[in-house]
Amino acid sequence: RLMRHSQGDRITNPIAHEICVREGAAATIEGAIASFGKSYAITLQAIACQEGGTLAREQIQAVDKEHVLNAVGSAGAAMRGKLGESHNSIQELNRPLEDVTTSSLEALQNYTAGRQMGQGHFLAAVPYFERATAIDPNFAMAYYYLGIAFEVAGEMARSREYAQHAFRLIDRISEYERAKI
Repeated sequence: RLMRHSQGDRITNPIAHEICVREGAAATIEGAIASFGKSYAITLQAIACQEGGTLAREQIQAVDKEHVLNAVGSAGAAMRGKLGESHNSIQELNRPLEDVTTSSLEALQNYTAGRQMGQGHFLAAVPYFERATAIDPNFAMAYYYLGIAFEVAGEMARSREYAQHAFRLIDRISEYERAKI
């Protein structure tokens, strides 16, 4: 808003750099994903806000489209180490994203949080899965785990409803997800 941009405007690398300078932050992380046939190259670099120089750079390859988000997570963890974060801190705070089909990073983050919480506490994970499906109504695996959560809780009608919804979406997902559903 202070820079006269609309709320819906994309934050490009130059805009991120300007925000960084205005806020007196140390650096921005810029990223790029390039396709090479079926594989993808992911590049991250930390740019110092005041001087504009590169502080650290990481490049990693994903074997296919389905592995890009995990590769971004791996590159991010490597970048954090290059920027001086301790190995223990990276391991403690690093939460790899699940390898499932969704077009929304925010939905994926909610789903991943639900999966981590859901180990033995399925009902506590329900709000995360519900948020994931609200963000991405085509997120089959989030519906699948909502079905499991309600099955464990003994609410068979709700379980069946979510399982059927997940099943209706199987033409949009990976083979692994299809087999699981």
